[in-house]
Amino acid sequence: MINYPYAIRIGLIWGAAYILIQLILYLFSSSLITNSWIASLIFLLGLIPMYISGSEHKLKLGGYLSWKEALIPIWITSIVYSFFSMVFTFILYNFLAPELIDEQRNAQIKIMENFRGTMGNEATEKAIEDIANTNPFSFGKIILAFCFSLIFYFIISSIIALIIKKENPNMIFEKYKNNSDPFDATNS
Repeated sequence: MINYPYAIRIGLIWGAAYILIQLILYLFSSSLITNSWIASLIFLLGLIPMYISGSEHKLKLGGYLSWKEALIPIWITSIVYSFFSMVFTFILYNFLAPELIDEQRNAQIKIMENFRGTMGNEATEKAIEDIANTNPFSFGKIILAFCFSLIFYFIISSIIALIIKKENPNMIFEKYKNNSDPFDATNS
C-alpha cells in the first residue's frame, strides 16, 4: 500500500490556513465570513494546495504518473482539509460565535427575497420560513455538507489530476514488449 504523508501534511496546512483566515476575518468583521466573494477567493486559493499535492507525487514517481496516481494524493489533501474546515465551522457557529447563524440566515433570506419574482410569493415565504426555523450548522447539516464536499472535491481533484498526469511514453512499448505477434510464422 502506498502511503501519502505529504498529501496529509498539505491538507493539514491548508486546513490550518483556512482556520486562521476565518478567525482573522471574524476578528475584523463577522460579516466578512459570510461574504460570497471572499468565500470564492478562499476556494480558488484552495486549488493551489491540491495542485501542489499532485505535483509533489509526480516528482516522487519520477515525473510520470497516471490519472489515478495523480488523483489519490490530491483527493486525500482535500479530504483532510474538508474534515478540519467542517469541524472548525461547527465549533465556530455553534459555540464560539452563535450570532453568526443569524447573520447567515439573514444573508440567505436576502437572497430568497431577490428570487421572489421568479419563485412566487407563496414559495418564497415557505423558503424564508424554512431558513428561519433551521440551524444550517447543526451536527447533521455539517455531516451532510462534509459528504457533499467529498463528492465536490472528488470532481475538482479529478480535473486537477487530468492537468497533472503525464503518461510515460516508454510504457507503451513495455506493454507490448512481451506479447508475441500472432501473424509471425517464426513464433510457432
